[in-house]
Amino acid sequence: MATVHGKQTIVLLNGVVMTTFLNEASAPTASQDTADTSTFSDSAKTYVPGLTDATFSLSGLFDGATDATDQVFQSTIGDTDDNLVVLYDGDTLNNTGWAMEGNSTSYEITAPVADVVSVSLALQSSTAAERIRVLHPLGAVTVTGTTSELDNSAGTTNGGSCFLQVTAASGTTPTLDIDVEHSTTSGSGFTTLGSFTTATAAKSFERIEFTGTVNQFVRASFTITGTTPSFTMFLGFNRE
Repeated sequence: MATVHGKQTIVLLNGVVMTTFLNEASAPTASQDTADTSTFSDSAKTYVPGLTDATFSLSGLFDGATDATDQVFQSTIGDTDDNLVVLYDGDTLNNTGWAMEGNSTSYEITAPVADVVSVSLALQSSTAAERIRVLHPLGAVTVTGTTSELDNSAGTTNGGSCFLQVTAASGTTPTLDIDVEHSTTSGSGFTTLGSFTTATAAKSFERIEFTGTVNQFVRASFTITGTTPSFTMFLGFNRE
């Protein structure tokens, strides 16, 4: 894999594109508990793995405008379902990134006398660290259709999840319904893995989870209704 420059990073938080305000993203800091199983007969300590954990942090420039850092970061305090996507290599189809659903744990504004005002946000994941692949790059959809397929080379049996971020919506009474689908065959035989709640406005976001078998090929189908509807959306898929 080629080296990646940080300037390609894309950050989506709760249905808002934060990329233009930020200059650092640390995502994730992953960890796993271990429980000591050592006994008197052991010559070295032994352990069993326990719960996994992940934290994420964002930092950048203070901006007090609507949908800028101060408003968006402050709004996460007290939330119970913050949704974060960080893509280090852009959002081309099949590119990888990291995502989480969880809670913010701190928001800080720093105002030095001889420098710009900066902000930082720390978040705690309740879904550990989820490595996603881009299923739909951030972009506008205006008519019913399907995404391109993700090919995993083989099926898996441990379930997965999918993240949706809708950053813009327009039209008269627009609606967006999305089903995540899988198949053993490219181009046909797709059945539903899971469905998102109907989106009707910008700043819609959701994580859905599914268990059991996930077949080799994955795509999303979306149904759009309304008068001159348009939704700018991103989809990221995680296979466990």
